Amino acid sequence: MKVLHQFHSGLEHTFLWVVEADNAHSIEDLMARTAGRFNTLKIVPLITFQGIIERCKQIEEGRFFSDTAG
Repeated sequence: MKVLHQFHSGLEHTFLWVVEADNAHSIEDLMARTAGRFNTLKIVPLITFQGIIERCKQIEEGRFFSDTAG
């Protein structure tokens, strides 16, 4: 897992971490052992706008679901 960005707001008591990981379970495990014990935790997958365009193209061409069947 790699921490890409960290944002902290002392006024709002808010922490936002952007991390890159192979799966959400490794993030969940880290947070359960550290900050997640005392704070609300939300794990949200992030994708770029370009990624959305590529997925839409795959759906339009009928390749989106056939690629996952492998």
